[in-house]
Amino acid sequence: MGNKKTSVVKSGEALLPTSAVDFEIDLAVVPDDLDGVTDLVQGMMIESRRTSVIYAWNIGKLCQHVHDTEGKYGSRAVETMAEKLGKSGKILWEMKRFFNAYSDYSKVKDFQLEWSSARELLRLEDGSERKKVETRAIKENLSVRDVRGIVTDLKKGKQKPPKSQPKKPPAPNALKFFMKLEGDLTAINNQLDSLIKDILPMLSLVSDENRTSDEEYKILVEGTEKEQPLVKKTGRLAVSITEKLARNVVTLETVFDESSSESP
Repeated sequence: MGNKKTSVVKSGEALLPTSAVDFEIDLAVVPDDLDGVTDLVQGMMIESRRTSVIYAWNIGKLCQHVHDTEGKYGSRAVETMAEKLGKSGKILWEMKRFFNAYSDYSKVKDFQLEWSSARELLRLEDGSERKKVETRAIKENLSVRDVRGIVTDLKKGKQKPPKSQPKKPPAPNALKFFMKLEGDLTAINNQLDSLIKDILPMLSLVSDENRTSDEEYKILVEGTEKEQPLVKKTGRLAVSITEKLARNVVTLETVFDESSSESP
């Protein structure tokens, strides 16, 4: 059958192409309203279920046309059309990709694979690689599952191996953890006692009723000839204590991990 462009005629309530096997949409007669284009696509989608790549290609051509002329059909026209059809937008975008990958209709009309196999081929971005798989699939009469397997293997071969994750240190033994924790908390408690002893004299100076606010400010912020500022000293020690406490915080799930338990 020769390659011919087919007009679009009205059949019942839907716009359908006059040929169901070999046709190329003539954009000059495509409806100017999105509802009309949607009806046209719906009619072709019925045929595309029969594994017709010709219909899939023409739907892709229409989607590309609608996408390129959003001034006429509105923004997100392809997505809107999918919603009107009750379809996932993914299938329309796949058909659009098929049209772009096989833009020469003279080659598409002789395409010897089913649409389901063509969808698998579209997963390959390299055109020459895609052609090799296509040729092999035709020569060996491969099923869709076979084509999918070949494409998947090719894509896996191009993927970089995952980066090795650093090994996590083993969780602490529960008994050893709590014994160490007791020692750490004792040391922190002693540091707190020392801090309080250092601060009390400073607090007694500040609480002197005979001192003015300026004098108290100097003790707190500027310090005295012999002592550091109270704010600076307490702040530094508080940060140190907080950091030490934070290092001792672990989840109980980690502490009681049976895989890391050891005999005491």
